Amino acid sequence: KKDEKNKSEIDHVIISGAETGLEIYGNNTKVGNYKARYCKTGLALLTASGTALASFSVEDCDTGIKAEGTTNCLISDFEAYNCDTAVVMNNNISLRLNDFEVRNCLTAGIRSSDKTDTIIRNAVVHSLKNGVTVGGDKCDIQFVTVDAENGILIEGAYDTVIMNNIIVNMISNNTGNGIEDMSDSGNAFPYNNIYGFKNATVNCTQFGASVYNIDPMFMGMDGTKYDYHLRSISGLLNVASNRGQIGAYGHE
Repeated sequence: KKDEKNKSEIDHVIISGAETGLEIYGNNTKVGNYKARYCKTGLALLTASGTALASFSVEDCDTGIKAEGTTNCLISDFEAYNCDTAVVMNNNISLRLNDFEVRNCLTAGIRSSDKTDTIIRNAVVHSLKNGVTVGGDKCDIQFVTVDAENGILIEGAYDTVIMNNIIVNMISNNTGNGIEDMSDSGNAFPYNNIYGFKNATVNCTQFGASVYNIDPMFMGMDGTKYDYHLRSISGLLNVASNRGQIGAYGHE
């Protein structure tokens, strides 16, 4: 529906089995209580500028969320479950993702090949294979908890900030890499706790801060899904760059 100011609103909608559940191009679009299931792409944000999307979920889709060619957009407060790849980002400028959960991805949690200034904050990313893959030019990933066979892969991004994250392999312990820089840059990524991998880092280091790389001591099962909150006895409650806790539930 549209109001007198040409603002579109999509609310309390469930779409199942579509090629693309919902495509959004315009600036003034509000999405709430939207759910896509069994779609090739659950939600696509295309060539939009200044659009903010929040409060939606995608399940059992090939690609949960796709953002392409956008400028200054925000995607927040969403859930993606049981997708092959939860989030795919291509050629965006200043795209921000925050306050979300990605669970049980088959291939990848997030794949980013944006032009510049991608920001990812306060998220849980759980994938059976790759957690976060970063291409493009510039990406800033902070206060994220990644649980995957391979944590964060950097594919040529020349200016990448990766800090204040918990990166673990709870799926197949002592396999895979925590942070791997495919460009062999030798960059340093301090203030991350990397645990459970064969290699904590490949072609990069953790120089610049104390290295803990310990069991985070998550809360664990809560009856419905794994709880990545830290226990009160965790050693990661005050090791962030701002002396607070790292991971999905920390703050800048």
